[in-house]
Order: sequence, then structure tokens, then C-alpha cells
Amino acid sequence: VTGTSKDGPRFEVAKAFGATDLLDPGQEDVTERTRAETGVGVDYAFETAGLAALVGTHNPELASRMDRVVRLEEGRLVDA
Repeated sequence: VTGTSKDGPRFEVAKAFGATDLLDPGQEDVTERTRAETGVGVDYAFETAGLAALVGTHNPELASRMDRVVRLEEGRLVDA
């Protein structure tokens, strides 16, 4: 799972959600690097800039049913 961000603190959040590789599109061409590593590109791509994946953390009852709960404070990873 590859995560991309120009914002360093988001890398910690991406790791907490399972990202194994982290790329900064401000430092390199993400498409070129992904094709070079995989030979073809990605099978699936998800855009999560709206942080929709974090909605479960705002509802304790819903969060209790999740496989993984990540706690953030002021946009920073607190607990994973």
C-alpha cells in the first residue's frame, strides 16, 4: 500500500492505516516511480484528502466496530 502526501505528518497517519510505502509528490513523480517499481502502475487508487476514512473516530459506537481505530488530535497521530 503506497501513500502520497506533501505533508509529512500525514505520513504517520498513512502508516497507521497500513501504508507500507510513502511518496512525496513534491519531491518525485509518483506515477513514474510507481510504474518503475511495479512495471505497470497501480491496481487501485483512493483519494482520501477529505479524511472520510476518519469518520469512525468521531462516533465511539461506530469506532468500536472497526478493525482499526486511529486517534488524532489537531491533525496529528496520537494513538494507532
